[in-house]
Amino acid sequence: MGEYAIRKSDRQRVKIGSCESMYYCRYEQLMDILYNGSPLNCYWRISTPDEDGIEVGDFTTPSPIGQSEFIPNMLRVNVYKLKAEDIEDMMKCGTMQLKSEEMGLLVNVRCPHGLPLDKQFGKPSEKGFLVNYGYNGLRDTLYVCGVKNTETELKVLIECRCCGEMWSFSFQDAEPLISSLWLKLRLLHQCSEYHYEHSSEKANMVVDAMKRNGGRISISETVSRTWIVKSDGYTMVSGKWELCRDVFIHNLPRKEDIKVFDGSEESITAAWCYDMLMRYDEDYCSKELERIAKYKQEHNFD
Repeated sequence: MGEYAIRKSDRQRVKIGSCESMYYCRYEQLMDILYNGSPLNCYWRISTPDEDGIEVGDFTTPSPIGQSEFIPNMLRVNVYKLKAEDIEDMMKCGTMQLKSEEMGLLVNVRCPHGLPLDKQFGKPSEKGFLVNYGYNGLRDTLYVCGVKNTETELKVLIECRCCGEMWSFSFQDAEPLISSLWLKLRLLHQCSEYHYEHSSEKANMVVDAMKRNGGRISISETVSRTWIVKSDGYTMVSGKWELCRDVFIHNLPRKEDIKVFDGSEESITAAWCYDMLMRYDEDYCSKELERIAKYKQEHNFD
């Protein structure tokens, strides 16, 4: 069943999704539409910088990865940082189809979601039927696809592109899994402010990263609309999101040929922030890929 809304900008009736899956609308774009249904507990499109400026209903594909052969680094999930209990639960759901054109055979099997395989996965049944699982050129299949607005929390959604199975994580649990610092900051801002709009308790959401001098820097929201940046545990600045975000980004590594922030400007431009974070993500992801390649070699992945 399709879900439709009136776009305020031009009064056009546009499709925003199907049932609770709002493929063609970001959560923050709710204010841009007139929607008669209940927007609570829906799945909203993930907010990525490459799709900024696209109006509700104008996204070309239901998935933010589109027809891409590979998962973009911006949305990639580091499966090697998943908790053991999460891997166990995820391995119990999701089905994918394999087929043989020569035989005309179609087989439904449990999808491994690109996760590490243990000895129990694909074990023989009582009748001795055996399905052997093994990776041959393993690719990423899990990616951050959106957010879900519950009554008290904005959850992060992770989907398997092979079987379509989806899981929701709190920001605290999802943050270590997200490869892109840019995406972490966007989700931190969204999830933390959503929390303070629906609860008076402390959010306990934080993003931290390595500084250019080798120390650590973190950013979090202490109370509603008040953010704080700490360097190795000491407060650097507190105030509005834009100011604290820019100070946080300024202290990241790989700042060559980038304008130095001297404290006299109220906010660094969005273009500067984007460039800085893309440099950070590129460096981080290359190191992560090297680490994962080493892990695969040590654990006999093909």
